[in-house]
Amino acid sequence: MRLPRLLFLFLCAFAALHAADVAVERGTLPTGASFAAATPRTWNQKRVLLLAPSQRASTSPAEAALDPAAPLIRALLADHWLVATIAYRRPGVVIKDSLDDLQALRAHLAATRGQPDRVYVLGENLGAGLAVRVIENFPDDYAGALAIGGPFDLQEPAPTIGIAFAPQRPLLLLPNQSESHAPETYVQTTARTEHPPVLWKIGRDGRSNTNTAEKLAALAALVAWVEQGRVPPPNFDATIPPPPRVSSVAFSADRTAATGRVTALDAVRGDLTLDFQPADLDALGVTRGRFFAVVFTDASGAPRTLRVLYGQNLRAAKQGDWFALPEAEGGLLLCIYRGHAATVSGLAVGASVTLRRLRDE
Repeated sequence: MRLPRLLFLFLCAFAALHAADVAVERGTLPTGASFAAATPRTWNQKRVLLLAPSQRASTSPAEAALDPAAPLIRALLADHWLVATIAYRRPGVVIKDSLDDLQALRAHLAATRGQPDRVYVLGENLGAGLAVRVIENFPDDYAGALAIGGPFDLQEPAPTIGIAFAPQRPLLLLPNQSESHAPETYVQTTARTEHPPVLWKIGRDGRSNTNTAEKLAALAALVAWVEQGRVPPPNFDATIPPPPRVSSVAFSADRTAATGRVTALDAVRGDLTLDFQPADLDALGVTRGRFFAVVFTDASGAPRTLRVLYGQNLRAAKQGDWFALPEAEGGLLLCIYRGHAATVSGLAVGASVTLRRLRDE
């Protein structure tokens, strides 16, 4: 399958958008949730995309994060979408209140900007579960949804709104290959419903480890389904490898070690993104299924060394084991099995880390 024409238009329009062409509103909804909405000057009342993020960490600010210059947002704005998101009023796995927050955002946009032709939802992790629930429970409010990630059936300790296995509008599921069990079960269970969902997969391990191009391609397919009746092919491999880029890490003279930095961290899951590419590990002689060392200085000034498995045989991992996976945009994810890597390591964005090949591996 070729990428839909809408994705091509997204990418062509990307370079033409300027900051002055976008109005950004930030505020607080009646539910108490923070929101942010970006409206392009060229918005034509046709499409709104609500971004339903993952659950908010207790340490994260209760302020909606929306950067109009981010590649995904910028591409959508350039194609005349209004894009909005929220920071849920309560941290953690909270379903009903978060769903109410999302509904309040949709109502606010309709009241202040007029009713658009169609409202879509793109949800990740907990937000993927909300995307499924709005398609099941509020079909009059949403045209379609894209659910990214595997565990969208998360539920709060005192269950509220569950998964009914009854989608009422087009629903495209996009998990990584290592988190596809729940989406596969959902698709199998709802195959004979009036609106059977479609499952695509990303051939990459991780949790919601998808890149901008993959999200745009899936969203384009969803729009073509809703607006043109073109049902996406089932079980499609939607993987789009990130383009190679010039390495930013510094290699030792003997090419057995290289130093880079932490470029991002996920406050909820704790995963750290390093500026190492798979090609950098190849240059170090570190191959899939082998261990390597991550060396850094912790907050107390003491040196620390982690023994990390590179991206294979994770089914045999035990709690507390360190592993690394290729990141969707081209970097390297540093994770701890059933743990919070950022907290355990003490590493923060900007910290220096050295990767070293282990001689006995």
